[in-house]
Amino acid sequence: MMRMIRITTPLVAAALCVIGAAAMAPAASAAAAPSDCAWPVETTPTTSNVFYPDSNSTYWTTPYRATSGTRIYLRGKYPSARFFSITAYDNSTQPYSVRGVSSSLTDYEIAPSSGSNPWSPASSATASGRYEITLRSLTSSGGVTGSLRNTLPILPAKPVAGELPKGVGFLMVRAYLPPGLNFSTVPLPTITIKQPGKAAVTLKRCAKRDTADYFRSTDLGKKLLKLLLGKIGPAPKPCPLGQTGCPPNLQFFVPAGGSNIPFPNVDSGYAAVFFQPQAGNVVVIKAKLPTSPYDYGAVKGESPVPWPRNDDARWQVRYWSFCNYVYQPPYPVVVASGTDGSTIYGCAADLQTATPADGTATVVVSFPADRPSNATAANGITWLPMSTSNPTAIEQVSLRNMLVRRGFKQTPKSATGQSVSEAKSAMGPYYPQTATCTTITVESGGPEACFAAG
Repeated sequence: MMRMIRITTPLVAAALCVIGAAAMAPAASAAAAPSDCAWPVETTPTTSNVFYPDSNSTYWTTPYRATSGTRIYLRGKYPSARFFSITAYDNSTQPYSVRGVSSSLTDYEIAPSSGSNPWSPASSATASGRYEITLRSLTSSGGVTGSLRNTLPILPAKPVAGELPKGVGFLMVRAYLPPGLNFSTVPLPTITIKQPGKAAVTLKRCAKRDTADYFRSTDLGKKLLKLLLGKIGPAPKPCPLGQTGCPPNLQFFVPAGGSNIPFPNVDSGYAAVFFQPQAGNVVVIKAKLPTSPYDYGAVKGESPVPWPRNDDARWQVRYWSFCNYVYQPPYPVVVASGTDGSTIYGCAADLQTATPADGTATVVVSFPADRPSNATAANGITWLPMSTSNPTAIEQVSLRNMLVRRGFKQTPKSATGQSVSEAKSAMGPYYPQTATCTTITVESGGPEACFAAG
């Protein structure tokens, strides 16, 4: 697991390289695409363990550079997965909207160009269909009408004046939980660029070796690297218990979002808790969780689910997970080795979490050597590892709620602020309870004994 970000970190290096390629290309081609191929950056915990990743997801990114009149067309096939979205980000790596049109489309919002959308309530989860999405300027004075189906604004109305040129943007495809977590089965859309007076150009799909080929040290590339490094600057330590205005250890709060987190998921809300790992001790979290389609479909929890366009779905959220992170740059998810040599990530999605009929889950977090013998799914307990490669760092467990149903309000996304009290007020009975105790306490009395010991 990485302890610091380097130029060779794939998320940063690959993005640096593809932007750098633009600076070295002839002006005519650079105006449309910093990359000469599509989807050069693939982000997973194994390739780019940075910025609080969820190990049940993968992201693919393509940078672009738009000038007046540029249009970009994405044509693809709907994947088989729990969640899928396509988002455009500006030159400060943030989503945006133009005249009320968001720069993000979630799976159920994407209308088919042929066949059917498998997330449509009128379709089956195995339905096959294709889609076409257009990125174009929406900043003209003309009316914004219903013709904007499957349309994303190509650039914000007022691009940020910062490290990167105003015409630079990023396209990102997100996918969560394809069958068997086999992300190679996710079909990525083609990217076609059309500039005024020029023939349309469809980018070839990047080969894996292309990422290394993009490595450039250019002025523009250095600016992107500086931007990303600035977003993962020194993290403040968790506040001392009881200090005014700060979240204390072992109490969930709503972490700050905004421009400090690059490429945020507009569909997600988070509650988080800090703790200091200690050998021989565990952290126990008990939480009532919202309903989700973790057992829906022929491939349980790993296929599209019906989600009405009015967002009034049968489940309270599309997806939730617990993930444990090292709370220092580059904010990686914890990775540990299993006794059989396997790799264990510090994330548990809803379908990987032992959840009794009452919907209340118990999560135990510890160093692998301190895992209680009764911390097993058979005993209704989900175990997450602490970091053995960075055992003295503060850690942060995040509860992710993704794509919240319109009528469900007891979620971190409803919080009006970031404090513990505001998180409790928003989440109500869904607010997690946390305690710490020794491994022996849990083994002898179960997780409830940890709360009694506190």
